Amino acid sequence: MKILENPDAFGSKVITVTGSREVGHIELAGILASTLGKQVRFEQVTPDEFVRILGWDGDPSFAMHFKAISRNNYWWASTTARLKLLVSR
Repeated sequence: MKILENPDAFGSKVITVTGSREVGHIELAGILASTLGKQVRFEQVTPDEFVRILGWDGDPSFAMHFKAISRNNYWWASTTARLKLLVSR
């Protein structure tokens, strides 16, 4: 969570979020909200919505990839997209 507490120290690096244990998306949203002191909520989105949120909808290969790895045509990614928006400020 150090990057969330001091994002300027990391510049524009892409950081893979990992930890000592696996957490679900709702729990992750709670951890982020607690750390940031802001409301963060998890939203289940389709692969098409996910690539649109990230601004990758100009290349259909992204949507094809996420559809291939999604479950029931849903990609649990809104937390990731919101994290990108929060950290990039």
